[in-house]
Amino acid sequence: MNERTFDKARQLAQLQIEFGAMVELARPDVERIQSQIAHMRSIIKASETAIAILEKSADAKRAEIAELERQILEEMAGADRGDYQGVSITVKSAGGVQALEIDEPYKSEPAKLPERYHERKIVANTDLIREDLAEGPLAFARLLPRKRTVAVEVKDE
Repeated sequence: MNERTFDKARQLAQLQIEFGAMVELARPDVERIQSQIAHMRSIIKASETAIAILEKSADAKRAEIAELERQILEEMAGADRGDYQGVSITVKSAGGVQALEIDEPYKSEPAKLPERYHERKIVANTDLIREDLAEGPLAFARLLPRKRTVAVEVKDE
C-alpha cells in the first residue's frame, strides 16, 4: 500500500458520505412519487373495472334491443305500418345498395372467383412519372411548386 491508496480510500469515504446524504435528501420525494404512482394505479384499476361493467351493460342493452326488434318484426307479419293507442310502428327496408356477402375462401382470395368477376385497376406510377419529368416535360403531368408556410416564434421577454 502507498499514499495513493489512502487518498483513494479518503475519496471513496467522501463519495459514500455524499451519496448517503443525497439518498436521504431524495427519500421524501421518492416516497411521495411512489405513493402518487400507487394512487394512480388504483384509479386506473377502478376505471378499468367501471369500463368493463359499462361495456357488459351496453352489450346486454344491445341484445335486449335486438331481441325486441326481432319480436316486433315477427309479430308485424309482413305489415309495413301499425298504430295502436298512440304507438306507431313503421317497418322500413334499408335503402342504398343491398349488402353483399362473399364466402370466405373467395373473400380472402378473390383470384378464386370466376374471371368474369375480376376487376382490374390501373393506377399511375407516380415515381416513374417524377423520374421522367426530371429528364424533360411531359404533356400529361407537371411538378407543382412546393407550398410555402410561415412559422412564427415568440420569445419570452
